[in-house]
Amino acid sequence: MHMDDPGDRVIIAQLLDDINREEVTEYQRPMLSAVVVRKEDGIPGPGFFKCAQKLGRYTVGPELDFYCEELQRVYDAWR
Repeated sequence: MHMDDPGDRVIIAQLLDDINREEVTEYQRPMLSAVVVRKEDGIPGPGFFKCAQKLGRYTVGPELDFYCEELQRVYDAWR
């Protein structure tokens, strides 16, 4: 799989959403995909924030603040 391939990006995005859903709903852990970022700017893509909204993790406010907090929760959970 390669992120330059649009079809692969769709498959990878779905896998990350599935992992997030299981981490949040089954194990009450943060969204593990917070560690997956775009090389252009070092933050997750829009799909991360859409998934966070669906899972009730993110509602309103600066995306960067939510991302930094969620990433710290990932680090804390997996320490």
